[in-house]
Amino acid sequence: MSDEVSRLWRIRKNALTMLANRGYLVADEEMNKSLDAFRTEYQDVREKMTILTNKIDDPTDQIFVFFSSDQKIGVQQLKNYVEKMKSQKINRGILVVKGGFSAFAKQLLPELTQRGITLEHFQEPEMMINITDHLLVPKHEVLSKAQKNAVLKRYKLEETQLPRIQKVDPVARYFGLDKGHVVKIIRTSETAGRYVTYRLVM
Repeated sequence: MSDEVSRLWRIRKNALTMLANRGYLVADEEMNKSLDAFRTEYQDVREKMTILTNKIDDPTDQIFVFFSSDQKIGVQQLKNYVEKMKSQKINRGILVVKGGFSAFAKQLLPELTQRGITLEHFQEPEMMINITDHLLVPKHEVLSKAQKNAVLKRYKLEETQLPRIQKVDPVARYFGLDKGHVVKIIRTSETAGRYVTYRLVM
């Protein structure tokens, strides 16, 4: 039991860090919650671990993070999460799952996107680590629309001329990037000190 609680504590902590890196408001007391405090408050009940927060610069831009205890997500479970989002008038969510999705639930996910509902999903093992902390992952910065336009103007480029990064790339998923976003990637270089590139999400 203690190992499971410790694992969930790490998963939720990494989810909070991911939200903070996306520009969402995360309280220090939540980010720094100790394992003992987590054990007292949540134990191993994933449904209690739900997070609801908003962007720092736009309180109306809200997001849910759900943690499912189901081994496999079916259509009804998926609809339940969507209904909770709709009841709060929130159109973006993240679902952290133990296993996968049923075939019919998988088919429903693209339909939700077409209806303006974004429900990202991560498996629990993916959330055990923060991939942006890995030594081999360079620093990524998501550009605002104004920053993106400034870069294109500075280099006299069309956005389609930028190198590309797939939306399913692990780092793109971590930051919740959508098609058309541009990321600034900063790598260390023995000769130049640092090397900057820009990539367009496809």
